[in-house]
Amino acid sequence: MLTLDQARQRILDAVTVCPVVEVSLASARGLVLAEAAIADEPIPNFAHAGAEGYAVRAEDITDASPDDPDYLTVIGTARPGAATALVVQPGEAVRVYTGASLPDGANAIVKLEFARPAGPDMVEVDHAVPRGQYVKPVGNDVASGTVVLPAETPLTAAAIGMLAAMGRNRVKVHRRPRIAVLSTGDELVRPGEKRKDGQIYDTNSEALAAQIAEAGGELASSVLVRDTAPALRSALMELPPCEAVVCSGGVSVGDFDYVRDVVGQLGDVEFDQVAMRPGGPF
Repeated sequence: MLTLDQARQRILDAVTVCPVVEVSLASARGLVLAEAAIADEPIPNFAHAGAEGYAVRAEDITDASPDDPDYLTVIGTARPGAATALVVQPGEAVRVYTGASLPDGANAIVKLEFARPAGPDMVEVDHAVPRGQYVKPVGNDVASGTVVLPAETPLTAAAIGMLAAMGRNRVKVHRRPRIAVLSTGDELVRPGEKRKDGQIYDTNSEALAAQIAEAGGELASSVLVRDTAPALRSALMELPPCEAVVCSGGVSVGDFDYVRDVVGQLGDVEFDQVAMRPGGPF
């Protein structure tokens, strides 16, 4: 009798990797990356403001304090989404918004809490800041050439966000495994159908289909099969292409349990039991 780990390992040893396909990011969640995602440019690829305020030269306000503020000439405004041709000279500042390109000459951002207008083109700064304060330099998040996501990475929402940040709208992944479900039993009817005396609703097919989806697979087919060997054989032969077939029912030692015999006629069978409770044939 196999342990649960041994049974799982025998299944995994028989599994082959699904072929590589290219899909859109919108379709990639839950799939597995087939090749490493390498940054072909730095992220961000331009220096920008990490906070709203004023772009300044830090050396111009080294002595600024609430009791003795410094005053700078405001030469313009930089907004997100466009490059700026403004150049900050000594004694000057540029009004900036979060995400805006950092003007040439500026090396720090003074947040609005420490700066206020002091006239049409002047700003009063009452707080010194170091070079680089609230500046997002080129490559701050990712340097060019970085392996952002290695091959075989499961594509979670966070991973897909990183691919989008790299400008990718399509990605190479391993195709989802296609799994067919066969439920055997004369007593089974689909949920929603009318039952006869002695019949029950087929719960296993629905539960297995949900488990397949949760695990990242694709349901290739779900079939109810009557308790006869010819019906089972016909159902197996008519399945669409798939990587695996999950059979529910018909695997014990009863007079109407045909799965082992029929599958054995179509290929090799490795049949064991698993040491678990509740348990049964595997």
